Amino acid sequence: MPTAPLYRRGESAYLASSAELGKLEAYKITSVKQIQDGRWVYRIDIGKKPPDQWLAGDSYDSRISEASLFYTEVELITMCEALDIICGRFKRQVEALELKVANKCPEGETDAPNPGLDEPRWGIGNFIYFAASARLGFLHHDCIRSIHEIGIQPGSRRTRYIYRVVNVPSSTITFREDELITFCEAADLALTACRRDLTNAEAKRTQLCTAGI
Repeated sequence: MPTAPLYRRGESAYLASSAELGKLEAYKITSVKQIQDGRWVYRIDIGKKPPDQWLAGDSYDSRISEASLFYTEVELITMCEALDIICGRFKRQVEALELKVANKCPEGETDAPNPGLDEPRWGIGNFIYFAASARLGFLHHDCIRSIHEIGIQPGSRRTRYIYRVVNVPSSTITFREDELITFCEAADLALTACRRDLTNAEAKRTQLCTAGI
């Protein structure tokens, strides 16, 4: 007897590849095609992306079709399977960050520089981390390429500096001192973000994937 497809036209399915990145992305199946016995291909019309939130849920309504993608059954999973993957991903990330913090940032110690009023916080060749990335749970680092003095901080006597980094070669892109942080500062922000994401994912899984529902 031929094997039936796991998903039907009009149902929502979740991308396994997105779940592995911590994203819960649901898409509506447009059509189903059998390519050989027991093997099905699912067409998904990709339109406007869901709201800019990592737990978007079934946010595919009212999209305008822009392109079609095709997935096999192994690439599509249920919401609860996706949440299991997401929870596991954030749990591993939290554990890895906790280990790094324990090894590199002992309690009561800091790696933050303490420059004078006229001195830049960073020097050429220093490795820095990006605060914006750390607040999202990622530790992205680079190296200072050049430093430019731009005046005195309003309301204080501190000299202001801007920085350019090696891997952003454009001469128009610079960073303020408060946008560049140390490893320990970045790890603390990233750990807070990952713990929050793990808590949110576990709460959503508890809410939506309780046995019997």
